Amino acid sequence: MTRPAGRYDEPSAAARTLTRALAVLLALAVAVAAYLFYDRYQRGRLDAQVRSYEVISDHAVRVTFEVSGVKGVRGECRVRARDRSGVEAGSALVPVGPAKDRTQVVTYTLTTKTRPATGEVVGCRRL
Repeated sequence: MTRPAGRYDEPSAAARTLTRALAVLLALAVAVAAYLFYDRYQRGRLDAQVRSYEVISDHAVRVTFEVSGVKGVRGECRVRARDRSGVEAGSALVPVGPAKDRTQVVTYTLTTKTRPATGEVVGCRRL
């Protein structure tokens, strides 16, 4: 693109240097913010996957789930049951680990307020 003659000056060396310095500082600030976000929300997280669930009565569900990343680490998982309409019927914090292997299979019987339709693991974290 051609600039109209005499209308705009070429950017000075100082302006170019300042622009580059600000770009580097902005990139550094974004990198620090991303690391702090990761450190706060992801580093302490354990991965869990439901293997099965079984409704065993009108007020209980048995949930079997596998937790990864518990080798030598204590943690807890939030287990939840929902009724047919999707409303939470019950929940509990289930302790996991420390395990000798990287994964641990946990079976937990959750007591509910109403008849459960599903059992799920909401999330797990390290303690």
